[in-house]
Amino acid sequence: MQPFEIHDRLMYRRQFVLGPRPVACFPAYNSFRVGDHFHLTAHADLNTVHTVEGNRSLTLLGFILDPRHPNADDSRILKQLMPELCSDSHPMDFLQTLNVYGGRWILIANNGSRITVCNDALGQRPLYYTPRLANGEVWCGAQPGIIGSLLALEPSRLAMEFLDAQKRSGQQEYWFPNDISGYDDIRLLLPNHYLDLTTAQSHRFWPSTLLKKLSLRHAVREGAKQLRGLMLSAANRFPLAVLMTAGWDSRSVLAAGKNLKTEVSYFTCDLGNGKTAAADISVPARLLYKLGKAHRVLNVPESMDPEFKQLYLQNVAMAHECMGPTAQALFEFLGSSEVRVSGSGSETVRQQFRPSRWHAVTAETLASFAWTKERFAIEAFGQWLEGIPKDTGFHILDLFYWEQKCGQWLAVGQVEWDLVGESFAPFNCRELLSTLLSTHVAYRVEPHYELYRALLKELWPEVLAEPINPHKKPRTDSTSLKDKVRDILVKSHLIEFVRSGRKY
Repeated sequence: MQPFEIHDRLMYRRQFVLGPRPVACFPAYNSFRVGDHFHLTAHADLNTVHTVEGNRSLTLLGFILDPRHPNADDSRILKQLMPELCSDSHPMDFLQTLNVYGGRWILIANNGSRITVCNDALGQRPLYYTPRLANGEVWCGAQPGIIGSLLALEPSRLAMEFLDAQKRSGQQEYWFPNDISGYDDIRLLLPNHYLDLTTAQSHRFWPSTLLKKLSLRHAVREGAKQLRGLMLSAANRFPLAVLMTAGWDSRSVLAAGKNLKTEVSYFTCDLGNGKTAAADISVPARLLYKLGKAHRVLNVPESMDPEFKQLYLQNVAMAHECMGPTAQALFEFLGSSEVRVSGSGSETVRQQFRPSRWHAVTAETLASFAWTKERFAIEAFGQWLEGIPKDTGFHILDLFYWEQKCGQWLAVGQVEWDLVGESFAPFNCRELLSTLLSTHVAYRVEPHYELYRALLKELWPEVLAEPINPHKKPRTDSTSLKDKVRDILVKSHLIEFVRSGRKY
């Protein structure tokens, strides 16, 4: 591995700070004023676009994609959004216009009288903020450590005790519950929420209406169109490197890119020592060969080199050491301009959190899905439950995976890997997720995942030439006659026409 003379350039890579004054925490950075009272300081490798019209402005961190107009760049999209930013309108009105967009971004909207901040659907460009400081200042940042360092804050005792308990129990891929950051005075802006910079308070803006139920055929057609548009938009911007496994999510990403004419590569990570299932390597290799595409295997070391480890653990507070070896391998393997593409976030639609053993979803239920029984987590998830709007048409566990598993665990991993390069998840789009979640739940869960099978047939039928997850035995709740009839109805796409009191 090459020596890290470039250490300074990599430290806090693609991170930012938004606060009442400029800071000098990056070796190379962009800095400018946002409104009358805030300054943005962003690492030079973080794309920033600042559009101003009179006393209004839109500031983008990252990249935003419009699946309806795949050739539109960041500047064009911001200009399209500017007329929606009216000084006398409520933030909710403006935020609803963002549901269609994908990418990985934070948007700072200044309408001349109020500054609000929001991010992409799954919160994959995270924003941390200080909800209360004695001097009245508000600070935001890409990860809590950078704010904590600037303000000389100490990590929360209770949060560190929770973290230690998770590690002792063997949970290496831990995540903090609700909007907890690891610092008492720093919070995470959860997905589907916006931050009012004047009050330093976050507010939920979505779901705001009842989820419209769609037939499988309608949802598949709309979902396929949205996925194609998002992949084409990304391919028009970057050379893409698609992470492949034997699973549904990466197969969907592959299928959505059928007609791309730009540079796309495909790779699989091999963690070694049997940690990666053989099928996750062999199935993509066979499939891509049949489709006339090259497949690369990335061998991940057992541990990080000392120099990379020091940088990795300093770069983000409370970083997951178990994710570091893969980050190092990606750093050495991918080209500097390649953007990693994955099916991350797709599990929101087909995820495994189902209350088969409970009659009701409680804070204890949610904590068990986060691999913990700690009171710290139960209380935090209870607070999240209290903030869920009623009668939205979304199941609580779908929103839980969306806002907690993706908004916390997955998002933090993306920031850790920003050290390596940029990432893109096509499923990170509120309108796309809503479209797929609008189908009957029986199409979205084991053992058939019929929604995904239909989606693949719509996008690119040939990607089904190899089996999906042949190494995994599907989980079934029962082999009763009732469930056998249900399976037939799902496979024949008739379940949505049958009235049933069973939701999951």
